[in-house]
Amino acid sequence: MKSLLLYLLPLTLLATGCSSKQGSRTGEADDIVSFEITGTEQSDTLLTGDDLLRFDSLFNAWVENYNSNPLTRQSSNPHDARKLEQYPQLLAMGRKIIPCIVTRLPNKSLFWTLTLYDDLQEIDSLKCLDYSRSELFRAQETVRKYVEAKLHKKKRIFHNDSEKLQAMRQLMRQYGWEEDTTLPPHDRDSILLNMDYEITEDMCKLFKYGGEKKQ
Repeated sequence: MKSLLLYLLPLTLLATGCSSKQGSRTGEADDIVSFEITGTEQSDTLLTGDDLLRFDSLFNAWVENYNSNPLTRQSSNPHDARKLEQYPQLLAMGRKIIPCIVTRLPNKSLFWTLTLYDDLQEIDSLKCLDYSRSELFRAQETVRKYVEAKLHKKKRIFHNDSEKLQAMRQLMRQYGWEEDTTLPPHDRDSILLNMDYEITEDMCKLFKYGGEKKQ
C-alpha cells in the first residue's frame, strides 16, 4: 500500500494557504461550499488499493506519453491529451479518481491534466470555468476550490503536538495506511504535524469507501 503522504501532502500544503480566507466568505459563497462538500462525497464505485495502483500506473504512463508524443509535445492545446491511449482508460475509472487527480494538479508541469478532472467532475462549482485565463491558473484555482470545500468544516482542536501525532497515526492505521519509514522519525513527525486532520480524514474515507456513506 502506498504511503498516504504521497496523496495528502500536496493538499495539506495548499490548505495552509487557503484556511485564512474562510473568514471573508459571504453567505452566498458558504451555500456553494456546502453544496460542494456533498458533491465531492459522491462516487460511482469504491476506490480500492488496486484502483490506486492502477491510477498511478495509468497516470504516470499518460504523463510520459504526453511529454514524449509528437502529437502533444508540439501542440499548444492541452486538450490534445485526450487523444492519448491512456486517457480513455483513466476516464473509464470514473469519478472515484478525482481526489487522486487533485493531488497532482499543484505540480505546475501537470496543469494540462486538468482536462481529465474537468471531464470527470460534474459539479460546476468545483471547477474553474474562466477560460479566458491560462490552464495553469485554472488548475491552481480548481485545487483551491476543492480544498476550500473540504476546509469548510469544524476543526478538531489539539492541545499539543503529541496529541495531534497520536491522532494522526491512529487515523492512518484506521484506514490501512502506512507511514513512509524511509524518512527519519523527526521528518515524519514534522509532516504529520503540518497535515490537516479533517482533510486527511476526508481523503482517507474517499480512498477507502468511495461514495458509500460511512459513519
